[in-house]
Amino acid sequence: MTAFQSKWGFHPCDSEVFKKIKLLHKHYWIAKKKIAAWERWWRKLPHNRVIRKPNGLVLAKPLPMAEPVVPAIYRKLVLQPIVVAYQQARHPQPTPETVTPMLISLTKINEWVAEIEKIGQKVAVA
Repeated sequence: MTAFQSKWGFHPCDSEVFKKIKLLHKHYWIAKKKIAAWERWWRKLPHNRVIRKPNGLVLAKPLPMAEPVVPAIYRKLVLQPIVVAYQQARHPQPTPETVTPMLISLTKINEWVAEIEKIGQKVAVA
């Protein structure tokens, strides 16, 4: 296993891979929120999936609530150890021998980043 040195210590990946893992980490939490919204929508009975008072206005007829859209890549991301990989890549180790290998392969990381870019979900990652 190769360890990459920064001015703070040794990491299991270089900065380019870390930026991709950081993007996946951000989308992991977006995916958790979208899936939770979909599950809240799904638990309601069909006649209760309506909006009755948007912004305090009184409506003559309830509006149907749209089903939340959850891309397939988000369902894949939630099942992966992305948070652990992000924390592992983020925290430096004092020596190259103490660096543990990444839990996710580089090919999987590149594949997921390409899928996220394909759906067009742009998120600012500092």
